[in-house]
Amino acid sequence: MELDEKGRWKAFRREVYEMLTWRLSEDEKKEYEGGVYESPKTYVAGVARNDGSWVKYVHNGNLWCRNKEEIGRYLYGYVCFLLKAGYYNTDDLRFYCLCFLIDKLEYRKGLFGCSPENKKKIDSIIKTVYGKRPANIKSAKPDKREFCIDPKLMEGMTVAEKTRLQKKIQKELTDARIARLYDRELSIRKNVERFKEGGLDISPSRLHQWLKENSLL
Repeated sequence: MELDEKGRWKAFRREVYEMLTWRLSEDEKKEYEGGVYESPKTYVAGVARNDGSWVKYVHNGNLWCRNKEEIGRYLYGYVCFLLKAGYYNTDDLRFYCLCFLIDKLEYRKGLFGCSPENKKKIDSIIKTVYGKRPANIKSAKPDKREFCIDPKLMEGMTVAEKTRLQKKIQKELTDARIARLYDRELSIRKNVERFKEGGLDISPSRLHQWLKENSLL
């Protein structure tokens, strides 16, 4: 994709950006700094907890398109991902599609220039996906992280400080799950087996530590 073509798409993206953000605060504008490739996060006290619905876009890196049909298929899949991730506003979808086209798709010169026809093609793809709402979406994969820390919270932190914070939050989440699942009538070994059936895989020593910290031994 040549710079002149990319430059035209970038100029159009800037127009869309201005229309989307002219009434927004500086913090709100940051939501439109680029494309999105994972579910939006709601942070409480600096931490977002995965309720099981988080997804990520299935592809990493840039994608080479041999023809216009492949560009259309990738855009279609990306819009499917956006809907799965919880983005429904059509103006937002258009902006994120432009980011995806500019930042992720590569193709030969002249294949998909910034023309009225191709702008309509993007809008048509959005309309089609929005109308179909396909159930089987291959472009979205589960995000298996238990939590995510607000990047603002980690600004200025060293690597060691970030690691300590992540371990602290992970321990708090694990402790809370242990508290929900623990059965006083069962042995440590039986509890650990029960936890594993419920999706919590910890060692007997970890449960022993929790019992000691909570004065249950």
